[in-house]
Amino acid sequence: MAASDIVVSPVDGKADLKAFIDLPKRLYAGHKGYIPHLDAERRDAFSPRKNPLFRHVEVQFFLARRAGRVVGRITAQVDRAYLERYADATGHFGCLAAEDDPAIFAALLDAAATWLRGKGLKRITGPFSLSVNEEVGLLVWGFDSRSVLLTPYDPPYAGARVEGSGYVKVKDVFSYDYDVQNAPETLGKKLMERAGMAGRVKVRSADIKKFDAEVRTLVGIFNDAWSDNWGFVPFTQAEIDHAA
Repeated sequence: MAASDIVVSPVDGKADLKAFIDLPKRLYAGHKGYIPHLDAERRDAFSPRKNPLFRHVEVQFFLARRAGRVVGRITAQVDRAYLERYADATGHFGCLAAEDDPAIFAALLDAAATWLRGKGLKRITGPFSLSVNEEVGLLVWGFDSRSVLLTPYDPPYAGARVEGSGYVKVKDVFSYDYDVQNAPETLGKKLMERAGMAGRVKVRSADIKKFDAEVRTLVGIFNDAWSDNWGFVPFTQAEIDHAA
């Protein structure tokens, strides 16, 4: 069908937001590797009132419709913390999901790019749903692998549809499945020796009685350890407090 019969519009109101959240469940029902998010978690994640990410990220949600029926979704994001760090006039897209139709993907990606151009940005990368510290990338291998936290699921056709809209790969992002129950006892020791830190590091369990403080410690370690990674943006204090 022609692209002219596809209407992409901003999400407006609770009914649109519900349609935005529900779409992947309809599209990917029966897909072996897909496990849906909890609706309540998605509502909180997409709420400027509840999610402190929105203090430095401006997000526009879009729905694509054909003959009134929702057939796709996308977000466009301006991350001010990212721009302060990299100053490369880059915006992001995310939360991409659509029926297997090149015209739908093209219309959604064009809507996101047009919105970002209106914000004065010159480049678009993604998917970031909704930031580099959440779900990143487009699944192109391992479709039967079970979805896990912070790992995106996309159907096999999505990669080709995005590339067909003129996008090219900028980075490979990998996820690993590791059985910690059967890890050799010497693994931690070997890793410490390789890092030149043997005997200088103590490994302990988190203290649940000091949960908030432990979360802040963990996020602080994360911010430090990932500081040189591609596209990294540190968690803000508000985001750390929210996680705790």
